[in-house]
Formats: sequence, structure tokens, C-alpha cells
Amino acid sequence: MLTLDIVGCGEVAEQFHGPVLRHLRRTGVLRVEGCYDRNGLRARRLCGLLGAARWADTLPAEPAPGVQAVLVATPPGSHADLTLQYARAGRHALVEKPFVGHRGDADRIIAAARQAGSRVLVGHMRRFYPSVRIARDFFLAGGLGTLKQVVVTEGGRWGGWAVASNYVVADPLGGVLYDTGAHALDTLLFVLGADDDPDTQTHVTTVVRDRAEPSQDLRADFTIVRAGLGTVPVRLALSRTRALAAGVRLVGERGTLLVASGFATSPRLVLDGETFTLDRAVTGPQATDPLGAFTLEYLALADVARGSSGDTVLDARRFVTLTSLLDQLRSFSGAA
Repeated sequence: MLTLDIVGCGEVAEQFHGPVLRHLRRTGVLRVEGCYDRNGLRARRLCGLLGAARWADTLPAEPAPGVQAVLVATPPGSHADLTLQYARAGRHALVEKPFVGHRGDADRIIAAARQAGSRVLVGHMRRFYPSVRIARDFFLAGGLGTLKQVVVTEGGRWGGWAVASNYVVADPLGGVLYDTGAHALDTLLFVLGADDDPDTQTHVTTVVRDRAEPSQDLRADFTIVRAGLGTVPVRLALSRTRALAAGVRLVGERGTLLVASGFATSPRLVLDGETFTLDRAVTGPQATDPLGAFTLEYLALADVARGSSGDTVLDARRFVTLTSLLDQLRSFSGAA
């Protein structure tokens, strides 16, 4: 049984992870040891909901004996320090997306985990959506031919969970780019197979935002450069203030592949003006609904804690390119 700490007991942990953690506790997959949050009331509440052994408003200097892993579900600006603390102590980690804010932080965490014999996973649960899996397999098999252009859009008026802290309007990593954009851009990189290629390069050419970060509306143009792919132009639009088509559109010489941002069992393929559902067998673990995707995150973490050395699509190394791209977009000022 996996023994887990939870650091960050806000709405994300309670609303999204909570139901899955309760199910996995009932089925004997894991138990929660400690719940930690600066807001002690939130820590105590989640402790009660999950039957944890302890709660506190400060993190202990060392994980309790027997703790094998941690869920880091704090605002993203604190992910690096908290993940490093557990990784250096030889504990595994599941980090809520986005991973970290800077490429250097990602490199340090990966190196520290390797030295301590721990592993770090990143919770990009859309990688378990069947539609995303099928799109990746289809694209990597050459189904679109030469890729000509990509459009990534996702947005709607903010109506998600209530956030106890004000990081979404105060933290440079709290804007739409690191929330919605992290998911959308990860879907793109995963489908292209660029997440598992350390030589992939990204170059930002324009960024237009409604305000300094954390922006709530952002448009950008950049290119992805990868061997076998060439140089592909990408247009990005993200918003918390207006509705936008939600998904990734890949335009190739043989057709256009549409991958919805929401849960779907298959992507769509546009050929000669007609749209078809792309039904195929799925490679690797797949979810049957969004909660199932969260469940697969924890099953991957449990495998790691049991000593599995097998690859998982959530391994931290697969998010280095995404971290670099998000950092480029956030810090872009228009300078050459």
C-alpha cells in the first residue's frame, strides 16, 4: 500500500484529487499519512475527509518514517522547493501541473531525484485521455504527412473552483498561461512526440497579453523545431475572459487532426472537407473519464513506489521542453 503525504490542501486537492484518493483508500491502494497547508483549517478538513494520520499548517523538516511519496498541490510558484525537499529525502513525488516555472528548477529536481533514488511525476492527466493517445499514435505513424501549421486555443470565462489564495491574480505563475495553457501546450507536445525528445527547440516570436503576468488573456506565435518534424509554426490563444474553441488543430498535407481539450474517446480527422471520428486501438493506459485519468496518475505513482523502473508518460524529464516553452512565453518582451 502506498503511503502518501499531501502538501497543499486547497480546492484542487479536495475537489479533484479527493474523490480519487478516497476510492483508492477504500480499495487498499494507498493511505494518506499527513495533510499540510498554511491554512490549518484546510489541512484539518482534508485530513478528516481522507482519514489521514496527521495534519499541520507547517511542513515537518523531514517526511515521517514510512512515507513513500507526496502529492504537491500548492500554487505553482512553490512546487520547486517542496518537490526538492521530498526528492532529496528519497521520497517520490506527484506534482500537480504545471511542473515548475523555470528550466533550471526542472533540471535540479530531476538531478536530485536521480541522486537520491527517487522519482518525480507530473500530473498532466490529459495524457491518459483516449483521444490524445490516439492522436499521438496516428501522428507519429505519419497519418498527417508533413505538418504545416498548428493552432492551439482554449478559453472561457473563469468559473472554476474557488481559490482560497489570490495567486491567480497576483502570482506570475498564476495566470491563464500556466493554468489552461500548460494543459493545452502539453497536449500538443505529447501528440507530436516532442515531450520525449530533449533536442526539441521552441522559439517565441510574438506575445500579446491583456496585462503583465499573471495575464488572463494571451495570444502568441512560436515555432517548434525538431528532427523529422522540421520547423512548425504554432498559433496560441488562451483566455479566462472569453470563450474560445477548445483544442489543438494540426494541419498536415494529408488532412487536419482535431484534438479536443476535454475528455473524449477519439479525435476527429478532416479530409477533403468531411469530418470523421478517428477510432483506433489505444496504446498504453487510458482513462474512461476524467476521474479515471487522476486514478491512473496514482497507479503510476504506486508502481514507482513499488520499485518499478519502467517508463511512464508522467516522468518529470518529459516536461522539460514544456517548462522551457512556458517560461519563454511568460518572459517574452518582444526583444530579439
